[in-house]
Amino acid sequence: MKKPASFVNNAFWSDDPVSKFDQLWALPHNWFDKPNKARGGWSGVTQNSMHSLQGDINVFIKRQQNYVSRTLLHPFSGVPTFEKELNNILLLKTIDIPTLEPIFFGKQADKAILVTKALDGYSSLDNIDPDSLSAPEKRSLLAKLARLTRKMHKLHYMHNCFYPKHIFVKLRDNGEWSIRLIDLEKLRWRFSAYFAMKRDLSTFNRHADKRWTIKDRLYFFKNYRQTNSLSARDKRLWLRLTNKSQGG
Repeated sequence: MKKPASFVNNAFWSDDPVSKFDQLWALPHNWFDKPNKARGGWSGVTQNSMHSLQGDINVFIKRQQNYVSRTLLHPFSGVPTFEKELNNILLLKTIDIPTLEPIFFGKQADKAILVTKALDGYSSLDNIDPDSLSAPEKRSLLAKLARLTRKMHKLHYMHNCFYPKHIFVKLRDNGEWSIRLIDLEKLRWRFSAYFAMKRDLSTFNRHADKRWTIKDRLYFFKNYRQTNSLSARDKRLWLRLTNKSQGG
């Protein structure tokens, strides 16, 4: 897949990338969270309402300066972490894994900007109280998330930062759950789909809210493995996952 140096989603904006970059960079720094300062630079996010071809929309504007990640192709200069995130967003879209809607990306010298459409109406999984869900709602959510996660791993992609706070969900009026995966900077292709599974499921299980019971977690795991009866290999993996989540 060709990796763009700049990107404009023409469904939302038709602006010239250079002038749009300057406009976005000049916006006030009303940070959504405290900016990250590392790697000799900084990276921060603001939430804004902006006009688009589809009317006013809520967006997250991510700006960074001299905030790069070293890669095999760029071991010294590195690439902006937002560029990696955009490329991974576009990649997941090609394999039908739901994620963010990118609107703009641009870079100038050591600066980079990524704009994504806000996930209005969604909540991160770590902000979902499982006790507030009915039994069918909970089972439906866990089953759909398990299928989505399995699909990603079967294609050999590892999220590599699979925390509940990076999984956004919304219960639609028809009773169906909508799920979006975010924070894709560390997404990787792995030769071993099994390794991708172990890494992500271990992270997910370890950081899931304790209100998700062992029964809930086992239901998720069985749906992930697409079985009602765990094999001996599945049982060994399940024990490793649960022991790690309990600090064992």
